[in-house]
Amino acid sequence: MARSTEARPDVKAVVHNHSPSVVPFSVTTIPLRPALPYGGLRRSGCSNFEIRDAAKGTDLLVKTPYLGAGARQDPGKSPAALMRATARSPLARACRARSRRSVYLELSARMQLQAIAIAGPGGKIVYLDDSEIQASSRRRTTAAPGEWRAKALAGIKS
Repeated sequence: MARSTEARPDVKAVVHNHSPSVVPFSVTTIPLRPALPYGGLRRSGCSNFEIRDAAKGTDLLVKTPYLGAGARQDPGKSPAALMRATARSPLARACRARSRRSVYLELSARMQLQAIAIAGPGGKIVYLDDSEIQASSRRRTTAAPGEWRAKALAGIKS
């Protein structure tokens, strides 16, 4: 299996979290799709590592090099990835970008859950496409230090 630097040389760190709106997408077959432009997703969504495929009966923690290699095996092109019951997201070069993506990934997942509830079975949801996400990324400015922390904490309290 490829090492993380070989599979994604742009990835220097991964944020591990249990985002309450993201985790449901890691335990269902419904793909996490971009509902907001800054959520760290692409139109195709993100990969979802099933730890059972690598080893049965684990405690869902990647604690061995073998499981780590399995989790890194197919990171895809999306800057976010899931693992059942966990969000291994988002992948980014800079700490500030990872923090920003974590906040917006949670918000985007929450928006998708609400859209699914409104649309109902068989309803249509219009997700962002890659060109809209790319255009939004170009116009985005870097936030001041602490701004993303404040947004994350505000989201936890709501």
